[in-house]
Amino acid sequence: MTSKQAASDAASKVISDTAKAEGGPAKGSASAQMQSEVTRARNTEQGGSGNLGDSSNKSAAGQVISDVAKAEGGTTKGSTSAKMQSELTKSQNVSTGVGSGGGNSAVDPATQSQMDKEANLAEAQDRVVPKMENDPEHVTKEDASLLRSRETRAHGITEKGGVAATAQHLVAENEKKGTV
Repeated sequence: MTSKQAASDAASKVISDTAKAEGGPAKGSASAQMQSEVTRARNTEQGGSGNLGDSSNKSAAGQVISDVAKAEGGTTKGSTSAKMQSELTKSQNVSTGVGSGGGNSAVDPATQSQMDKEANLAEAQDRVVPKMENDPEHVTKEDASLLRSRETRAHGITEKGGVAATAQHLVAENEKKGTV
C-alpha cells in the first residue's frame, strides 16, 4: 500500500466515523465537507480542477486535514482535524513500518505472537521434514513431539494429514520395526 493510499484510507475512515457520529451524512455537515475536500484533492492529483493554493506539495489527506482545521478555526485536542491527523499518522506508520522502540510496533501483540508461533513451527519443520523425507526410519519420538507441539501452538490443533501427524505415523512404524 502506498502512502497516498494509506492517507486516503485514513481520511475515508475519519469521514465515515464523523458521518456515523453525526447520525449519517447530511448536506453541509462536517463529514460532507470533508468528503468534498477529499474528492477535490483527489481530482487535483489526477489532473482535474482544484485549488491547493500554496500547499500543492501536501498529500491529498494532508490538504483535507488542513482545510478542516481552518474550517474549525484551528486544530484542538479531540477536534475532527486532530483525529484525522492521528489516523493519517497511524496509517503512514503502518505502511512504512515505522514505530517506537525500534521494533515493528505497527503489529499488535496478538498478531506478533501468532507470527512468532508460525516462525517456530517453520523452524521445527525445517529441522525435521528433511529427515522425514531422506531418512524416515530415523524420525524420533522427540522429532514428532516437537512438530506436534509447535503445530498445536500455531494452529490450535494437530492437523490430520499434516506434517506433525505424518511424523507421528512414521514414529509408530519405526517403533514397530524397532529402528528407533
